[in-house]
Amino acid sequence: MREFVKSLPTSYAAYGVARCPGTCGEFVQGFTSDGCPFHVTLPVNAYSEVTIWLGEGVESPGALAEYPKLRRAVYRVLEQHGVVGLEPRALVKRTLPIGKGMASSTADIVAAAAATYTALGRSFTELDLASIAAGIESSDGVMYAGVCAVNHRSGQLLGRLADIPVFTVLAVLPPESMDTSSVVLSRRSSAQHTKILAACLDQKVSRSAGEWAELATMSARLNQMDNPNQIFDALYRVRDELSPLGFVVGHTGTVVGLLFEPGGGGEAAARTARDKIASYLGNKVECRTLRVEPTRSWGTPLAGVQ
Repeated sequence: MREFVKSLPTSYAAYGVARCPGTCGEFVQGFTSDGCPFHVTLPVNAYSEVTIWLGEGVESPGALAEYPKLRRAVYRVLEQHGVVGLEPRALVKRTLPIGKGMASSTADIVAAAAATYTALGRSFTELDLASIAAGIESSDGVMYAGVCAVNHRSGQLLGRLADIPVFTVLAVLPPESMDTSSVVLSRRSSAQHTKILAACLDQKVSRSAGEWAELATMSARLNQMDNPNQIFDALYRVRDELSPLGFVVGHTGTVVGLLFEPGGGGEAAARTARDKIASYLGNKVECRTLRVEPTRSWGTPLAGVQ
């Protein structure tokens, strides 16, 4: 970062940084019986961190050109506040793979918007971030803290899940990527998804980690009718040997996640499962051990570069 900052003109005096988690697919995704599209987020500790610098002058060729959606987010925030004549520059650091169904695009957009608000010294809400993201593309609900049900087309928050465990998540990544926006899910399972969503949002019922995980597995299995995933099929067949609490999938991507207990016991179980998956699938997949990330880091100003 030091070298990047030194290359900027001295007029770049306003800057901010924000970090947004991605996901390991979705905990649940589908339609309600009345046709509302929704998903339940599964944010994990893999991130997009975006630093935005704002300076005077006309935007020079190539600025933000590598990140067109991120660029739209930055300029939407600037337009909201009537800001013109500033030249944005961005530094993006990402630990999220692209095209796997792990919300890399939404994480970029949300982090960029939050960093731009910060650079301007303006306050913002989760809803502000959701509105910007949904205005650019159908978006994961990672701007909302915790694990939430969200209408990914409008950005509307439908509810927050109470007392869901901070699962250990073993993400299984096949080499194939896809344009996640091109996948169209049907409404054939809307009755089942309506029941799953209601169960997720029912705060009167106390659930064990295994019972929570079973809700995710139900959605993953239903999704096989719309976006069949061969890796999910292969791992589900040997689930008794892998011993996860349940499964998640990228409903419009390729990632598969195995859910384990939080903490050290779950991490040990995930390591054992990872070794077994390697013996089953060899180098066909990459495995990452992650955990659910309930917090957000918005609007952290850069005090200076050392």
